[in-house]
Amino acid sequence: MLQNIKMVGEIMRKKYIYLLLAVMLFMGCGQTVVMGTGIKDGKTNEAAIVSTSTVEDSIFLFVKSPAGKMEQVTYQLGVNLCDHIKPSAISQLDVAMKTLVLVDNSFSISKDDRQKTKDMLVEFIAEKKDNELVRIATFDKEIHYLTDYISDYIELKKTIQSITYKDQETYLTDVLYEVLKNDFATPEEVYNRIIIISDGVDNKALGYTKEELYIKVKEKAIPIYTIGCSNGKNEETLKNMFALSRTSNVKYYLMDEVKDLELLVQEIAQDRTITRLEVIPEADLLDGSIKNSKLTFEDSGEVYSLTADVLMPFKVKEAEQVTPTPTLISEVVETPQDETSKVETANKMQFYLICIAIGVVVVGGIGFMIMIFLKKKKQQNSFETISSHVVANYEEDEIQEPTEMAGNDGEEGTCRIWDEPKRKTLILTDIKSPSKTFQVPIAHSVIVGRSSKNSTLVIDYDKSVSGKHCEIEMRGDNKLFIMDLESSNGTYVNGNRVLTETEISSGVIIKLGRLEFKLEVR
Repeated sequence: MLQNIKMVGEIMRKKYIYLLLAVMLFMGCGQTVVMGTGIKDGKTNEAAIVSTSTVEDSIFLFVKSPAGKMEQVTYQLGVNLCDHIKPSAISQLDVAMKTLVLVDNSFSISKDDRQKTKDMLVEFIAEKKDNELVRIATFDKEIHYLTDYISDYIELKKTIQSITYKDQETYLTDVLYEVLKNDFATPEEVYNRIIIISDGVDNKALGYTKEELYIKVKEKAIPIYTIGCSNGKNEETLKNMFALSRTSNVKYYLMDEVKDLELLVQEIAQDRTITRLEVIPEADLLDGSIKNSKLTFEDSGEVYSLTADVLMPFKVKEAEQVTPTPTLISEVVETPQDETSKVETANKMQFYLICIAIGVVVVGGIGFMIMIFLKKKKQQNSFETISSHVVANYEEDEIQEPTEMAGNDGEEGTCRIWDEPKRKTLILTDIKSPSKTFQVPIAHSVIVGRSSKNSTLVIDYDKSVSGKHCEIEMRGDNKLFIMDLESSNGTYVNGNRVLTETEISSGVIIKLGRLEFKLEVR
């Protein structure tokens, strides 16, 4: 009992300190800076970048703000502040949004939830605006589109009411992965979203895994609202499905807990307040890479700061054409005095050339003698000096030629013959800090990571690099391959995540955690 009283007292003390700090901050700054979510007048104010899209030379951000009033907008790509930002309320665009509705029409959905699904969808299309397009589909092992993207209420309602439920297996993981891969392959300037009504995400041995699906959802950056139908045995699969919504920054719902379908529809309809920001980066940033970005804006007196990784547009820079400057040639009338000057100049040039030739011969001779001297010295002591740190991390399978011992035909002593193999060197140079350059010989493979016990090439100054992050392998034909070793933050080559063994070449940019390196082999 006494311990509980102490715990309550400690909690109250901390709350008092936090409240005091908040008041001091407000008095000192005059405004509150909110990272994504704030609280005002007892209501939760949410701000989020719910979707991104890269089309030609522009980046489109779809931003949800509490009051839908974005002012004092600034946008930063990496360390570069963007000047060209054009905000637009999506409700004022020709096409405000496109919604794909996926309905699980298997018998695993209870009869009550089947009727709720139809009632909710009819309410949803009745409440939508004319510039909002909807497409209806059902799925089992494959997706079955029942309409195209249309705005016709009568046609959509007729389609919804005609949905029949069947005794069938449903594979949401495979279906959704293929939808994201194929139907959303081409980025658009329009806000796209998906609504799924199902009993959960499967995770079977064959086909795509749920982890692969989550990666694809994050890559496409398309909001996915999920509405789960419980049957008493699918708690795990429902958790897997709701993770799709968490990954894409939107809400999820359990059908059993929805008491008012109209309120659910109204919550989803709040997307109408989304603002589309069109950002046009500077020409020298159009490299096709993935960059971290920061959006800052003010809404109803509060400042919000949001971050997101965005795909940069890619544009080949046109080679600069140099226009040759015409040479003006003027005629010169030679005089006898000019002829004498020409002869004297020619004699001087001849003398200078002879002196230069003699100098070259002398320098060349000295250089040749130095080379012979160094070569003899190298033959006397041909040991290669390698730092103890690199030696400690050598792979056991490096090529090492044995030492050959030869006699001197009866003379005392031995003569050592060293056949030093030619090794290539792997070089990683930190893009942001070129002074951090790592070199290690590569004969077969090199493990790159933060742990000195498990890695050949140790990068220990950033904790976003895993202990064993990736492996770089050189094969007999001098081809390079890179493999991610189940690192926490992934391995990227030129902005693309490495999911399987990938062939690379010298000069590529690899990203390990937060760090980017230029990879070279010499």
